[in-house]
Amino acid sequence: MTLRRTAPRRRYRNTGPGPRTREIVAVRSGGRCEFPGCHRPAQDPHHRFERGAGGVGPKGPTWVNDVCNILAACRHHNDWVSNQQPHEAWLMGWRLKPGELPWETPVAMDGGIFLLGNDGGKEWLP
Repeated sequence: MTLRRTAPRRRYRNTGPGPRTREIVAVRSGGRCEFPGCHRPAQDPHHRFERGAGGVGPKGPTWVNDVCNILAACRHHNDWVSNQQPHEAWLMGWRLKPGELPWETPVAMDGGIFLLGNDGGKEWLP
């Protein structure tokens, strides 16, 4: 009989937004994708400053799962922003670069350009 070393079982870590944040974003979006001109149902919480870019953890910003950093997105637009057109998404405020803060960076949403608040509010910028 040979002893085998087994790999420790990996635990799933939920590093996404909590239930209260998801609820606030759902109310703000009306359950729809917040991408300009899209009226599909929202399926994914989209992080403007991505969790993988230094997101959750001791080295990441504490605000990565705040309401102002999360947008409601359909699968199509979440993929478009994350994988297909990152530069255009950055120009629209749907992606943030290091040093940009979600409460200071305007975002294009259906109805115009807005600054987002952590209370679920959005301030229209003329």
